[in-house]
Amino acid sequence: RNITVKNSSREVSVRKLTIADDSNTSIDIACWGDKNDGLTDEVLKETPVVGFVGVRVSEWDGRSLGTIATCEVLVNPENKDAARIRKWNESADKSQLNKLSVKKEMASREPPKRMFVSEIENAALNSYEPLILESRANIVYINHNKERPPFYSACPSCNKK
Repeated sequence: RNITVKNSSREVSVRKLTIADDSNTSIDIACWGDKNDGLTDEVLKETPVVGFVGVRVSEWDGRSLGTIATCEVLVNPENKDAARIRKWNESADKSQLNKLSVKKEMASREPPKRMFVSEIENAALNSYEPLILESRANIVYINHNKERPPFYSACPSCNKK
């Protein structure tokens, strides 16, 4: 299928696949642009061994993979790893795969409770149990004093102050 990239308004093709190996684990991968050229429906019908080198790992809404510009896609490579996975693919019970790309159920989760920082401090002070929080914040002001800027110069070779 094709999607339109929001910031550049150009159309890009994407193919979403689920890949698995002999560890009995599967994960979803999104192949973007020219990276899915060799993955036609005819090729995928034959359940080929496909190798992906240099993909991006994402943790958004479950773990998944995605191709990037420098990624390599190898269809039916001839090496010992591909032979091992080809042999596993012929005899494996794929109904027992451990799925790494499990989507989080948003409907079953209640909305997060909103709190002020002072409420968080009070909750932490009044409890002996660890306090686990998820936060989202926006920077609304950075004091840019010329005598004391919000950054420091670092050594170009070792990145120390």
